Amino acid sequence: MPTSPSQNERRHSLPHLVCKLWAGLASGMLAGGVILLWFSLHSLAHSEFWWSKFNVAAGWFYDTAVYQAGFSWVTLCGASVILLFYCIVGACYAWCWEALFPRRAFLTTALFVAAVYLVAVYRLWPSFGPFARLWFPWTATVPAHVALFAALARYPASYIRLINEFGDPAWLPRSRPEPPMNVQEKRRSGPGFDPAGEAPSPTESAKD
Repeated sequence: MPTSPSQNERRHSLPHLVCKLWAGLASGMLAGGVILLWFSLHSLAHSEFWWSKFNVAAGWFYDTAVYQAGFSWVTLCGASVILLFYCIVGACYAWCWEALFPRRAFLTTALFVAAVYLVAVYRLWPSFGPFARLWFPWTATVPAHVALFAALARYPASYIRLINEFGDPAWLPRSRPEPPMNVQEKRRSGPGFDPAGEAPSPTESAKD
C-alpha cells in the first residue's frame, strides 16, 4: 500500500523522548551560559578575578589547588562543571514536564527552580571544597536561579517547535474539547427553564 510523503517523514522522525530531552538540554544550556556570564560579572563587582568562581568549581578534580590556580585549564574545567549541572537540570525538567500541570506552569516551574536552588546551596557548592560557599553567596546564586527560571519558561515553546519540525504533532497535549453549545445551554437552563423572549411551543405545552 503506498504511503504519503508525510507518513514517510513521520516514520523517520525523531523519537518523542529525544525531542523532549533536546528541548530540555537547550534550555539548560542557555541557563548555564547566562549563569556563567553572571558569575563572571559578580566576581568583577566584588574585586575578584572573573574566573575565580570557575576555578573553585573545579575542586572536584583539583582539590585545594584551585585557590592558587590562575586562568588555566582549571577555569575551563570548573566552568564545564557548572554548565553540565544546569544542562542536567534542564533535562530533568523536560523529563518531568508531562507530569506537571501545563496550566500551572508558572507555579510548578518556580517550585522546581526553588528545589534546584536548595540542592545547589546545600549539596553542589559545598562539594567543591571546604571554602567554596564563600565564592557562592546568595547575592550570586539567587539571580542565577532567576535566570534559570526564565530559561526553563522557554521550554514549552522549544519543545513544540521541535515536535513540529522533527517529530509528530500528535504527541502534543491537546486541550479538552468544550461541549457543544446546545449541551451547554441545556446544562445552564435545566428542566423548566424558559429563556427570555421564547414561549413554549404547543407541542411542549401538550407534553406538560
